[in-house]
Amino acid sequence: MTREWPVRAAVMLLLMGGCGCQPAESGGGFAVTGLRVGSVLGEPALDEGFARARAPARLMFPRDHGPHPRYRSEWWYFTAALTDPAGNAYGAQFTLFRQALAPAAASNNPWQTNQLYLGHLAVTDVGAQTHREDQRLARAHPNLAGAQDTPFRVWIDGWTLGSEGDSLFPMRLDARGTRVTLDLRLGGAGTKPAVLQGNRGLSAKGPDSASYYYTLPRIPVEGSLQIDDRRVSVTGLGWIDREWSTSVLGKGIVGWNWFGLHLDSGVDIMVFSLRRADGARDPFDAGTWIHVDGTVTPLGPADFELVPGRVWRDTAGRNWPVEWSLACTHCGGGLVIEAALDDQRMDTTLVYWEGLVNVFDTHGNSRGNGYMELTGY
Repeated sequence: MTREWPVRAAVMLLLMGGCGCQPAESGGGFAVTGLRVGSVLGEPALDEGFARARAPARLMFPRDHGPHPRYRSEWWYFTAALTDPAGNAYGAQFTLFRQALAPAAASNNPWQTNQLYLGHLAVTDVGAQTHREDQRLARAHPNLAGAQDTPFRVWIDGWTLGSEGDSLFPMRLDARGTRVTLDLRLGGAGTKPAVLQGNRGLSAKGPDSASYYYTLPRIPVEGSLQIDDRRVSVTGLGWIDREWSTSVLGKGIVGWNWFGLHLDSGVDIMVFSLRRADGARDPFDAGTWIHVDGTVTPLGPADFELVPGRVWRDTAGRNWPVEWSLACTHCGGGLVIEAALDDQRMDTTLVYWEGLVNVFDTHGNSRGNGYMELTGY
């Protein structure tokens, strides 16, 4: 799902409100702090001079694992559903957003950059009923934040996700936050190939709005989590979404609901619905049914329906739907998606809900797990 809005709005906050710059805590250089309110979100003139996703492109790897600075926005999104040896459930999230402040200009000076990076880190501990998040915001610089394709690596202020060799997998995620740390190894037997979303990787979000979007849907994960002073060994399945674009969401779209699900059968599902201000179903809702062998069946609005159920009300008065029914052409009698913990709200610069979910059939039998993202509530 297009996640351009959160990072774009963060950058607009910075541009309109200015920033305070102070030495970064890890390494030399400067990190960007002190965001203040203000936004020109969606101003078309800001997109002039950037490339746009208009037609299917031949995605090439490892090149396309790396950055695409000709486009305004980009993100690397990792989530994982994990368990410890005792069977306790955890969720993990690491995200890096790249946002260009102006069209790319060649420079050999690493301080003369038009790129800004925003990182999010979160851990859900279901047994302890806690969700903890952290964030980093920094300008592009070899010692601060950036991305590269060969070997693949993205980083921000000491947080790193990168390949351990010349191949994409295995990867290592090493990120130490304020109260949580992720030390995870990604890849191994059962890793599915990349899935091109939409039309050969071109994911339409409106009549003149699209992104390039691919998914690495089923990644074996092992390693450890540290929560405060407690470290636990974990294993499970991860998911990586990659997307880059210049377009903003279309007029009348106030947010989205996105789901990346691992079924116990070996099937993986991605579906998203765009949230319209008028409450109507959007014709650009889409998804993919990813078969056990990695082949893909595209899903359009006629192929699936997401219906919200129970809601959780946060302290700010927002109602977040934390239970959903999913009916689709391949779902049999349908699936029920429930938050593993109601409060998995990301209390970052821009507030959204992102967290671990469990998947059941309509009779209450467990069918899998995954991640859900809700924005615009």
